[in-house]
Amino acid sequence: MINGLEGQWAKAQQEGLYALSITEKGHDNWFTAELYLSLSQAAGLCREYVKAREYAKIALTAFEKCRDTLGQVAALWQLSHAFYGLQQQVKFKTVYAKLVLLSRQNECQYLLNKENILTDITGNISGQLQQYHDKISSLQAKQKKTKLEKGLYIQTLGGLTVFRAGKEVSDKEWGRRAAKQLFMLLVTRRAHPITKKN
Repeated sequence: MINGLEGQWAKAQQEGLYALSITEKGHDNWFTAELYLSLSQAAGLCREYVKAREYAKIALTAFEKCRDTLGQVAALWQLSHAFYGLQQQVKFKTVYAKLVLLSRQNECQYLLNKENILTDITGNISGQLQQYHDKISSLQAKQKKTKLEKGLYIQTLGGLTVFRAGKEVSDKEWGRRAAKQLFMLLVTRRAHPITKKN
């Protein structure tokens, strides 16, 4: 990574590939994924976007196998940066939309707009992507609002609250208290079979 920050791509790649040869012999899948991510970052910093894309794709696949969602977010960020650098707008927009969605689902949006070691180590790239990020965020907020207004939304944190067409379902609308309790049981135990004893 240090060589990438200094613009020395050949040296960064040589050291990264050497480190990979060691981790792959030891079958350390997660650390291998992390090294591919670092190679992608170094390539992006050196504006070697084809290599950055290649290594980010490998890192993403490896993090998916490890079920490391934070790693997946970081790999998607590097991949979107590579597509941005290659001026492949359609691919960039597709990957960046996946990145925003996955980062929200896993509550790591901070990776999108702050200098950090997993994505934008220099703090320079996020500024370039900020305009598109704001546009995507605004569009997704509108889509979520529309979805809430049309459908059913169940909030379980802090007690059960059900919203229908964007409005809270009142106790009166439940009719009997048992109906709400049964609904709560079905929601909280949806992954498990329910018997009469429940």
